[in-house]
Amino acid sequence: MLIHRAFRLTLAALVVMGVSSCATDPLKAFTDELLGYRPAPKSVSDVQTNSTRSGTQSHGCSEIKVVVPTDVDTAYARVMSRLRFRTLDERKRFADAHSIGLMDEGFRHTAQPGSYYRMADLVGWQEPGRSREVAWLEVELIRNGPSRTNFTGTHCVSRNDPEYGDVAFRASVERRLRESVR
Repeated sequence: MLIHRAFRLTLAALVVMGVSSCATDPLKAFTDELLGYRPAPKSVSDVQTNSTRSGTQSHGCSEIKVVVPTDVDTAYARVMSRLRFRTLDERKRFADAHSIGLMDEGFRHTAQPGSYYRMADLVGWQEPGRSREVAWLEVELIRNGPSRTNFTGTHCVSRNDPEYGDVAFRASVERRLRESVR
């Protein structure tokens, strides 16, 4: 047990340093399993709501899948500017300045220019007439030919979260995801 805990802490430190954050990392599946990362549920429908997710806590998850008529790099630039995902370097600087240096659990920023991008982070925004809102978002962009991109946007809300039953909040998040690649 002590060896397993020490190994997990060492692995977390390596992730913070960026050693195993690359999508082509041969240890990615192993590190994801040890750190407890579970990918968002996938479906073939445009929007899917699931009542449970791996683990003991129940979540309401929504997934949006669309094909956008633009190349993957342009889609990435739009998502980054409109949703304000942080890069790995930005997250490291934030962690160094405001925490004990550990990454947020589940934070992801994988970039393979020209083919694939995946971001997962706590994202905040403020719409007119509403208070500041924050949601955990995950976006995956996959090249689908020279001028098309498969976009998958996911957000999950815990049943324990007051926002769980807020239809306006869920609609706001889904609208932001859809508009991020237009």
